[in-house]
Amino acid sequence: MQPPSSPSARSSAPARSATGPLLGGLATGLLPLAPPIGIMAVSLALAAFARQLIASQDFFTQQWAAVIILALGLIASAAAYTVLCARALRQVSAWQQAGEAAQAARALWALGGTALVVLLPLLLVMLLPQHPAP
Repeated sequence: MQPPSSPSARSSAPARSATGPLLGGLATGLLPLAPPIGIMAVSLALAAFARQLIASQDFFTQQWAAVIILALGLIASAAAYTVLCARALRQVSAWQQAGEAAQAARALWALGGTALVVLLPLLLVMLLPQHPAP
């Protein structure tokens, strides 16, 4: 066993911390995107299953069931995204107070990317006309 002050122990520590903050900052910023994707995938699967389950009912009953399932999935994914963004921002604040500005900046850039991915469908609806002029 070598004491912690040996040269080999000191040389391996910066290599680990150089890759750790990079992955830690990006992972913290990208983490809020994963649960909403999973929740919406489960919601789509449940809506398809519910439609098959009540296939003998009329169309409006099927539509009602699908809309309720998808609305609940949207609410759950929005809540998960909000909670995980707040947690990521608390982690960024802790990193900034600890003097790890580069790791905090990577997390903020990744959070900005997740916000863009979440808002992209809304931007497409606003920018692409539904009924173009003839």
